[in-house]
Amino acid sequence: MTSQKGAYVGATRLFDFTIGPVLGFVAQARRTRDIWAGSFLLSWLAGVAMKTVVNGSGSIVFPLPAYGYLDWLGGSQSGRVPRQGEIPNRFRAEVPETFEPKVVVENVRRAWIELAELVWTKDLAPRLTAACRVRTRAIWSRQVGVLSEPEPFWEIAWCMHDDRSGQPLDRRKNWRTRILESEPGVKCMVIGDLQELSGEESGEGVRNFWSNLRDGKKLGIASDLREGECLSSVAYVKRRFARYFVELNAKMSGWNLVGWNLHDQRPANGQDEVPGIPSVQTVAAAPWLAAILKQAKHEQLSELYAAARVLVDHGEWTTDIRCIQDAATRRKDFAWLPRLDAHAFYEAALENKNLFTDYTPEKARRAQSALQALKLGRPFPFYAVLAMDGDGLGRSLSVHRNDPGPVTRSLHDFTRSVIGADGKGIVYEHDGFLLYAGGDDVLAFLPVARAAACALAIRNAYFAAGQRYEVQGGWSISAGLHFVPTRRPLTRVVSETQELLKEVAKTRGGRDAIAIRLTKPAGVAAEWVQKWENAVDGQTLVLESLAEKLSLSEKSHDSGGRVDNVDAADRFSHGFLFKIREHLKLLQGLEKDVAISLLTADYINSWGGRSVSVEQAKGSVEPLYEQSLQPTSGSSDPGDSQLTEDAAMLIRFLSAARRGGAS
Repeated sequence: MTSQKGAYVGATRLFDFTIGPVLGFVAQARRTRDIWAGSFLLSWLAGVAMKTVVNGSGSIVFPLPAYGYLDWLGGSQSGRVPRQGEIPNRFRAEVPETFEPKVVVENVRRAWIELAELVWTKDLAPRLTAACRVRTRAIWSRQVGVLSEPEPFWEIAWCMHDDRSGQPLDRRKNWRTRILESEPGVKCMVIGDLQELSGEESGEGVRNFWSNLRDGKKLGIASDLREGECLSSVAYVKRRFARYFVELNAKMSGWNLVGWNLHDQRPANGQDEVPGIPSVQTVAAAPWLAAILKQAKHEQLSELYAAARVLVDHGEWTTDIRCIQDAATRRKDFAWLPRLDAHAFYEAALENKNLFTDYTPEKARRAQSALQALKLGRPFPFYAVLAMDGDGLGRSLSVHRNDPGPVTRSLHDFTRSVIGADGKGIVYEHDGFLLYAGGDDVLAFLPVARAAACALAIRNAYFAAGQRYEVQGGWSISAGLHFVPTRRPLTRVVSETQELLKEVAKTRGGRDAIAIRLTKPAGVAAEWVQKWENAVDGQTLVLESLAEKLSLSEKSHDSGGRVDNVDAADRFSHGFLFKIREHLKLLQGLEKDVAISLLTADYINSWGGRSVSVEQAKGSVEPLYEQSLQPTSGSSDPGDSQLTEDAAMLIRFLSAARRGGAS
């Protein structure tokens, strides 16, 4: 196994490296695969830089690369296959005085160009006419950086120094010497600042170029390029590199770079391999898909598959989600059902002919009838985006500046727990899809009903890792949890979630906090933030516990007031929550005891004369009141808080997600 330390012994200096843009590259996306690809490629290029440092007798100080990752880059490939971004875009190393930083920059640039050229050779060059090839090649070379120095897209910064207590790289990044020129022509649909590849001036010419390319029968091209899409070279590499990554073999300065297989499986029916990147529709529908695979009759599933299959194909959608995989294992005769484009499972989507390539009203009605015949609810039309980031990591590094080992080892263990030694870590166990986990950052998509529990489990893993190595200087992590409609444009979702994390959880919540936002088609419907210590009761988010009470109140209504021998008075009702929304503003400024007494009376009345004790009612109302108090700043002073209706709205939403219905 390749060591993370070089062989040099003697006087050393510090080498800091960073590559970007991060959010601009990752968040510019039209589908889940674009986000995954952006995260993977940035991590991969940072890994190339790390391996170059290690091969140049340097040693990585912070953060440690994911276990075995550098070995995969160099061809010593064993153990878990790296399929997510696992290395941060920034690192620090100790290097000998004679170290040449430009070798690192050159290797990173060469790795990117070699991968892009592999895509060009496999995909574009064989399909283009001579005249078109000249025009497209000029655009490709300009954007990829084949003919220019420095490269036009990547922002690489580095510095060698002896300042162990500071962050000179931050100052270096402010020294920008490159100005990007505006690109001409029709723009890319994913990266809007770049020109699309055809170089055609007319809309018809652009459409013909991409239509011909899509019809070229190349490996997976029909699922990678939707009808009407036009991409720049950078976006095209993001979309297509996974098909050819295993063939990468490039000579670096001092070592050889190889790729590996990023596909999970080959379909049994002989179709193209498909990356295990589920769509947001599949993520949202995962609990429902698992339920119908377990409960529906054979003839019902047969009809649903047949009705959906004439509308959609097995494209990029696979089942790399735990609950679906478990259910499909038990129903192997229908393992291919959840791998269909999940738009076919949403009745509202079946009204939109633009989502399907071979749509007719009759086909849509057949699919709708098949869904209704199941009588097992509907897929929930929202999913969750979870972004998490450590708080004040620089403070811990400053305290441990003479020996950053405790911080480095803590982050290494944390990342492994999120990803899992076998790729089945915390996110996978909560039925989510992990897009990135490296250093103190996490980005994942999850079903709504499992997302809060996942966020808490990740927070606990982060805290435990810091305790294990006795990290000083403050050790906490904040979370931004964004509930989003499946129809919301993905280009906005990641940046909105990062804003929720930074501006709400870290700034308004004062760090060590969780912020939750519910966005509906009309816009933001609720936004809530709490310190972790206030948001959690035992091993459960308080909002989740309250949502469970509301869910069970629906069941108790149909079962004579009792569910599993538990008195229904411990349950919320929709009427009570609607009333609290109306009255919370009136309670603003009242003493806590007075406000809770008024809410307790409302709670008792909401049960329509059933026998409910004051103590019982107060025990249900008080947690709701506490969660409705929202900080107006990062202050811990309760006087800086105000009552809002957002907690009640989120409780209703989470309850609906538990039942699998629309909200």
